[in-house]
Amino acid sequence: SSYFGFDPLDKHQKTLKLKYKELEVVNQVTINEKHADTTITLQKKSANKAVVAPAPAPAPAPAPAPAPVPVVNQFGQPVQVQPQVGMPGVTQGMAGMTVAVNQFGQPVYQQAAPAPVVYAQQPVYAGAPAVAPAVAPAVPQQPKRQEVKGPHCIVSNAGSPECNGTYVLNGSRDGVSCYKHTERDMYVLRATVMFVRAWWISLYKSGPNDTNDYYCNASTGKEPPEIGWALNMYTMGSQPMPQLVFKKS
Repeated sequence: SSYFGFDPLDKHQKTLKLKYKELEVVNQVTINEKHADTTITLQKKSANKAVVAPAPAPAPAPAPAPAPVPVVNQFGQPVQVQPQVGMPGVTQGMAGMTVAVNQFGQPVYQQAAPAPVVYAQQPVYAGAPAVAPAVAPAVPQQPKRQEVKGPHCIVSNAGSPECNGTYVLNGSRDGVSCYKHTERDMYVLRATVMFVRAWWISLYKSGPNDTNDYYCNASTGKEPPEIGWALNMYTMGSQPMPQLVFKKS
C-alpha cells in the first residue's frame, strides 16, 4: 500500500482510482485502501463503468480489389463481355465476338484466319456460232521435174492439181502436135468444138470424143499457148489458172 502513497492509519478510509490506456482504449479501476499488501489486477472498464473483456485487435483492412481491366476490340473501343459458360479464360463480346483473356484478365487477340476467296464463275454469253479457222488453199501440186527429150509441155499452178505435170509429144490432133501427160490420160491438144477452134487441157475417158475438159485457150496457133488459159461453160477446172511452158527440145 505504501507504494501508492496510502495513509497507514486504519481510520482513514481512502480509495485509489487508477486510469490506464490499453490498445488505444482508456480504462479506469477503483481500489479501496488496505494496510495489507494488495495485488491489483487491471481490467477494462467501459464508459458506464461495466467491466468488459478486452476488445480483440481490429482485423487488417482487406487489400483493395484490382480494378477491372477493360476489354476492347481491335479499334480500341470498349466491349461489354460476359463469361462464356464452360470455357474459362474466354469471354463473349458484342456481336458474338469471342475475346480470349490471359490470367490477368487482359484481352488477347488472335489473328483470324483469312476467309477463303471464292471466284464467281464468269458468265458465258451466247453469240455468233464459232467460226472455223480459215484454211489455207491447197497448194497445187507442182510437176515432177524430169529430163525429157523432144518437144514437150510443163503445166504448173493449176487449181486442179491433176492437170499439173509434164506432157510429151504423142501424135497429132486437128492437124497439129498433141501432148500426153507422163502419168495419166491428160492431154494438151488443139480441137474444134461447135465450129470454134481452141487449145484444151482435157482428160480422155474412153477416147478423143469422150473427154473431161478442164481449161481452154482461145489461141489457134500450132504450138500450145503459154498464156491466156481460162474457164468457160464447157470446162470443169478450178482456180487458179494453169501456167504452161512449151519446150521444143
